[in-house]
Amino acid sequence: MYKKYTRKQEFIIITFILLLALVSTYFIYNKFSEERKIDYNSDSLEIVFSDSTGDKINIKKVTPLNDSVGMSTKAYNFSIRNNLTETKSIKIILEDDQKTIKKDNCEDKLMPKDNLKAIIKYKDEESDIKRLSELEEGVLLEAELKPVSENNFTIRIWVDKDTLLTPGSDFHYHGKIKVIEEDTSIVINN
Repeated sequence: MYKKYTRKQEFIIITFILLLALVSTYFIYNKFSEERKIDYNSDSLEIVFSDSTGDKINIKKVTPLNDSVGMSTKAYNFSIRNNLTETKSIKIILEDDQKTIKKDNCEDKLMPKDNLKAIIKYKDEESDIKRLSELEEGVLLEAELKPVSENNFTIRIWVDKDTLLTPGSDFHYHGKIKVIEEDTSIVINN
């Protein structure tokens, strides 16, 4: 009824199964790791973006939303770790992604910033909803990071329901999340 295997055959079968499991685990880990992590750092901070787009924010067409729906749109999640034993002040800035705009040659199709709203969540508290045109120098949040701590952030951005742009039109937005330390050092890509 049952086939009897020799010790050598059992060893080969078990080795094959373990090898297959290790190789599969390696490929699965690499796939998710590549999609999830785009690391940035400075002397004191490490930033990990949880999305495959990294620090990029894109709205591909005009879809006007009221604020309650806008606050449930795609989340751009990232964490910032303060590696120092002292508190660090940071600014989180939303700015135009000039590289993508130049590459796509789409200056004439960009949404005006007074049509876009954004909110950031930090320490389980959400900021006030702000129009991008109201942000001074693009600053969405100023915060202090405690020593040797990690903090999670979530940014959501959407088109205001009162926009005069035609819904469904190909006006779009290319943005970028930038983190600046108190000494005006820009946290950069590894």
